[in-house]
Amino acid sequence: MARTRLHDQYQLKLARKFQKIKEEQNISTTSRMNNNDFQSNEDLENKCLNEYKQGCYSPKLVNIHDFDFDISKYCILEANDWKKLKQQRQPIIKSDSVKSNIHDVFDELIRKIGSLTDDDLIVNEIVSMDIQPLWSDKYKPYNPPPKIIQGYKFNIFYPDLIDKNQQPSYSLTICENNRNFSILKFHAGPPYEDIAFKIVNEEWDKSFKHGFQSRFQNGILRLWFKFRQNKYRR
Repeated sequence: MARTRLHDQYQLKLARKFQKIKEEQNISTTSRMNNNDFQSNEDLENKCLNEYKQGCYSPKLVNIHDFDFDISKYCILEANDWKKLKQQRQPIIKSDSVKSNIHDVFDELIRKIGSLTDDDLIVNEIVSMDIQPLWSDKYKPYNPPPKIIQGYKFNIFYPDLIDKNQQPSYSLTICENNRNFSILKFHAGPPYEDIAFKIVNEEWDKSFKHGFQSRFQNGILRLWFKFRQNKYRR
């Protein structure tokens, strides 16, 4: 009994598979028939050429008067614009917020200066150090620049070196005319020429803790150094 049941189930599965295969074959045949209904490339080209000759591709000529819009709404005459601007300025000039004549301000300042006596002092405005200054205030009287040169930073670009294995180099020679200065010369090789800079002749501080850098990376020669500061004890 068990064998007969297994045989019947196997026959049912086979029948279902055959039915699916037949359905797939019918779908493929119908799709082939539909593909034959499409036009060939030559027919499409001929159709496009005929439409081009008939003028279907060129834009149609349109008369501007057919559109209903008023150009005066979008265009402003210069005279009307100037008149409107004057009307807007009148209430501002009449108010006390804006001085119509700048000479009045200087006249008032001259009168104040003329009335000063010898005991009077003109004191400049003192800026509080608690306020962080802007970059434009870097070298104001309360933050003067250093009186001596503390070091140099050179970033020289060599992106098109022919010999990538040869690294650029530099040399330092003291000026014969003035030993307070020296010539810093950079050499990289073709296609770049040598360049030189006149710098202060001081002892270099080659400590990496103090910012010394001498390396060539990504086509950039970076030479940063500071001069050695001699500290004296009292």
